[in-house]
Amino acid sequence: MHCSRSLSIKAEFSFLLACVFLGLVPRASGQPQGSLQSASITGPYKLSGIVVNSATGSPIRRALVQVYLGASHAMLTDGEGRFEFNDLPAGQTVVGVQKPGFFSEQDLGQRLMLSPPAMIEVGPEENPLVLKLIPEGIIFGRVDADGEPLENLPIKVIALRVVNGRKRWEQVGTAMTDEDGSFRIANLPPATYYIAAGPRQDFDPAAGKPRPAGGYSEVFYPDVPEIEAATPIEIVPGEQTEADLSLKAEQVYQVSGTVVGAAISRGVSLQFVNRSGESLGVPVQFDPKTGKFQTSIAAGSYTLRARAQDSDGSNWIADLPLTVAADVVGLRVVLGRGISIPVSVRTDHINPPARDDMVVDGRGAQPVNIGLNSATPLLSAESYYASTIPNGIDQALAIRDISPGKYSADINPSGEWYVASAQCGATDLLSDDLTILPGAHPPPVELVLRNDGATLTGSISSEGHPESGTVLLVAHHGKPKLTLADQGNGFQFSAVAPGDYDVLAFDHAERLEYTNPEILNVYLGKAAHVTLLANGKSQITVDLIHVE
Repeated sequence: MHCSRSLSIKAEFSFLLACVFLGLVPRASGQPQGSLQSASITGPYKLSGIVVNSATGSPIRRALVQVYLGASHAMLTDGEGRFEFNDLPAGQTVVGVQKPGFFSEQDLGQRLMLSPPAMIEVGPEENPLVLKLIPEGIIFGRVDADGEPLENLPIKVIALRVVNGRKRWEQVGTAMTDEDGSFRIANLPPATYYIAAGPRQDFDPAAGKPRPAGGYSEVFYPDVPEIEAATPIEIVPGEQTEADLSLKAEQVYQVSGTVVGAAISRGVSLQFVNRSGESLGVPVQFDPKTGKFQTSIAAGSYTLRARAQDSDGSNWIADLPLTVAADVVGLRVVLGRGISIPVSVRTDHINPPARDDMVVDGRGAQPVNIGLNSATPLLSAESYYASTIPNGIDQALAIRDISPGKYSADINPSGEWYVASAQCGATDLLSDDLTILPGAHPPPVELVLRNDGATLTGSISSEGHPESGTVLLVAHHGKPKLTLADQGNGFQFSAVAPGDYDVLAFDHAERLEYTNPEILNVYLGKAAHVTLLANGKSQITVDLIHVE
């Protein structure tokens, strides 16, 4: 392992060019979205500080520092990493800093959904700032086959992230091995990663087909076939980690058959998906006149996924589980219409409606968005959202062309409304996942909205001082709601269903799987409790929880 790094002249030059376009000359007007207007235009005042490497503490020269107060002010740090702005008006601002090969805390906040950045006060009392940049991590290595370097092999860096409170595999970096079998993937923020190499098939240019023993299956570091058995690589700031892999040439097998369905004449997309949900780059020959297809693939367990679209835009799908251990011929892939679920929305006007023109069930604007997101951490996680479709003189609402799987409902009412109930047959979508089986005809989703919701405002406290962070509103029935709080304005939840709630505040929630009750129960002993009444307004202060 090495902690040293170098920055290419090309990257430095590109960065300096970007500085020009980012506005080293202050803009005459305009303020970036999200910045705060200054509380006063008295002054002028000074803002100074130093930019340092978070891993080593050493100063960073030629880092771009930006301040937003009425206009944009920008400069590069000097040879000792220092900066100084003069003639600034009084007010609060976010101080931005960037440098190629580094991440700012704001960068990581955007990537990982952290709490909002702290606001800096500009005024008579000048406190020099220490701004930290996190150096990138790098994973490098070599791939061989029987001791020989393996060239042109795809390499992937995969992270297990928490997105909207659920675990999700995400591909975050790629590379191809060079003639020496070497690869290098940079620009990695601190996190836990998994490395995958392959798959690849070697084609015989003369025959136009794979050689009899010319394939390499996907392998995860350190040389295991499944990501569940892979060894994670923990990247800390500025670290370079070596990950070498060895592959073996494997027999590839012929897979052929016929796709049957009304839409095949317009073309069919055929993909092989592995157990991790990753779509493999396996070329497939397909004849739209006959529906016949042919390809070659290494041994393994896959799902053969077929997708087509007819002239009216309807999707036709087929998912065929497939185990390849020898040639597979004569497959019959039958396309069927994608599974669709009608959505019925009923509004209970407990209070007079805020908008007289709001009409639901296809005869006006819909006061709610609803979708289904994959509830399993697959690389090819799918999401489907409701849309209106023609239905006589009306516009019916439905979630269309859903693939079989397990889904979590994402329901977002607008304005004054909250979701009083959400059912799909016997499944309560407010608390449970929905399983859709192949060939199923699910019952309609029935939503009931009400407009007598409560408002909860509050702030986060740590040892008596206001703090920023991530706030979770946990219902005794239903899924948690999340919002961000800053030191100055606190947080607010609007149009909340009346009931009892636990309120939690975290300094970092990017790895918190808060939709998992077992994870959340660990923290509920530190929660604040509140009862919200219909049309009521409540206020609360929540103690900050530090997440390790």
